[in-house]
Amino acid sequence: MKKIYITFAFLLLFFFLNSCSTAKNEFPPCVTESKKNLIIRFGDVDYKDGTIRGYQINARAELSAYSSPSGKSSLDEVKIISKIPDSDYCYILKNIEQNIIKIQALNQPGDSCRFIEYLNEPSGTDIRAIWNKQFQNYGSREFREMYSIMDSLTQVNIKNENKKK
Repeated sequence: MKKIYITFAFLLLFFFLNSCSTAKNEFPPCVTESKKNLIIRFGDVDYKDGTIRGYQINARAELSAYSSPSGKSSLDEVKIISKIPDSDYCYILKNIEQNIIKIQALNQPGDSCRFIEYLNEPSGTDIRAIWNKQFQNYGSREFREMYSIMDSLTQVNIKNENKKK
């Protein structure tokens, strides 16, 4: 009888340890197979000197900072800052996709602009909404609101990450 209890205890311990070590799904629940390479970027572009500064969120909801100095066509080193909660990522993704469908194109150039970019290379999707940050036009309202939400989430995640250090 003791042997059965010991065997049962070892089996429970085995299943418990095995379930704890099993890798979690690394993608938020709203990320489908076709969106596993999706990148959402947002930031500022200065067309006078050609610099880009911003953030990007990949399909794993990892937040990164990046920049492209004047005269360079590629981005400098992209470093992961933190992980955004899945619910926030799914909210951002849903709203950006809705805005893209609703607005279709937004290009309000100026010397200094803000942008949101939806980039999914495997599907050939690269959509960028650009607006002049000096003006608050009706056409850019939804993207300005999304930019503000993403920027706020970014600042909160950066502060939380710095508190951990």
